[in-house]
Amino acid sequence: MDQTSRPTPTPYPQRKWVRMPGCDYSAGTWMITICCHEGRRLLGRIFGGQMQLSPMGQAVDDVIRGIELHHKGTQVMGWVVMPDHVHLILSLEMGASLSLPGVVGSLKGVAHKRCVELANAEGSLLGPLWQRGFYESLLSTPSECDARRRYILENPERWERKGKG
Repeated sequence: MDQTSRPTPTPYPQRKWVRMPGCDYSAGTWMITICCHEGRRLLGRIFGGQMQLSPMGQAVDDVIRGIELHHKGTQVMGWVVMPDHVHLILSLEMGASLSLPGVVGSLKGVAHKRCVELANAEGSLLGPLWQRGFYESLLSTPSECDARRRYILENPERWERKGKG
């Protein structure tokens, strides 16, 4: 086959950039939401207004607890692991070892690896744990941080009241 008869390669679809344009993700405080792939409820269940972590949920919780240890200049100011998502408040100082997308990517990667190990030990396949990307909201005042902390603390009760089971 000569050069002129080769099929034209199909370009890969362009992914949509979901980060805020012009935002500096190297320092600041954010509320982050990370969702499980296809809304799967892998991380536990809500009972009596309290989150009961599954082994995978406990693995995710452990990874979050280790963020400050592994990422210089990063502070976890609050979090909750829910059945199908995670909320956390992250604060990055200037000069932190990673930017916000880097810290979240590390959390997702390490948690996925640990959950795959748990699934393999049970003889099952996990597939993707997380949906692509994450949601973030920049928190610019102490009152915003306090309101988001309350939201996180009350999230299991709110989930149960809404009947999500």
